[in-house]
Amino acid sequence: MENLERFGNKNEKEKLDRMKDESRTAYLSRTSNLITSIIRKESGQGMFFDPYRAHEKDLSPTVLELISKTMKEARYESTPKPISMTDAKDILESIERSIGTHRAARVAHPKDESAFEKTQRRRKFFEIQPGQGAAKRETYWNTLFFPYNTESTRVFAKEILDGKIILLLGGGRARLKEELKKNNISPHEILNIDPFISETEPEADPVVPISAANKNLPDVLRERDIKSVDEIWAEYSVPAYLENPNEIRNLFQNIDALLAEGGYARIWPTEVKNGNNGEVNARKTALLESLNSLITGGKYEITAFRAAGRPGFTLHKLKAGGLGRVN
Repeated sequence: MENLERFGNKNEKEKLDRMKDESRTAYLSRTSNLITSIIRKESGQGMFFDPYRAHEKDLSPTVLELISKTMKEARYESTPKPISMTDAKDILESIERSIGTHRAARVAHPKDESAFEKTQRRRKFFEIQPGQGAAKRETYWNTLFFPYNTESTRVFAKEILDGKIILLLGGGRARLKEELKKNNISPHEILNIDPFISETEPEADPVVPISAANKNLPDVLRERDIKSVDEIWAEYSVPAYLENPNEIRNLFQNIDALLAEGGYARIWPTEVKNGNNGEVNARKTALLESLNSLITGGKYEITAFRAAGRPGFTLHKLKAGGLGRVN
């Protein structure tokens, strides 16, 4: 760690330490920004360095050591502290300022499978795919968890995902379980909630052909003996494609109904579907009201973050007796 001194800041090592009561997701978000800053200084690329193009082989031993330290610090769950009305108001105002609009030009009226085939439907968990488009560089790992994929982060991913039930919302033609297996990571099940898949490909994650905003989703999953899930991932899917504000409310009611205590819902980016001012404002209001209901109910820890230049947020459903927290 002594090598950090040559970056001109002797406190960099200390900044990687987990702060008291800092949530796991807040810690990973904060330290990923710090590590990216260190890489930019080390490489001399400055702002030209793009972490979402970086491969493990491109990272120095010093940086790999920093990432390893970060994964060790991230292993334990924090103890939530009481949420105040001021905290809730501040985080909601922060999220409100960050909400973007998704133009979805290629899916202006997303009503059928052919429209969605023009979008990124084969997103990987770890693997950065070849191609110039930004979506080729965005993975579930580097947008929902941590921007770098290294040996130590894969060990961490195994620890937090082994044996878990994972729900993809609008996962397209994902084959995440197959990819995770190649990396010695064994979730119990990965289910893809997507109404726009007519035929499932070999080795693809099982598809449940229903909208994530459908009120019947919990009942449909119970018919498959799924009463609750440990992880919910919405990667450039909902709520960005939902038109009706009530669908956005239904979405978060479903998330609340399905997420197990101790589980995480990870949503990126924080966007609503584009439209006229009235439509956009109604969608934003539905999103904010939904989050406010979850936060002030005291059942959730919420963390706002940025990945690949866009905002996102994580909802951590606390175990019984837990107190909501924002970061």
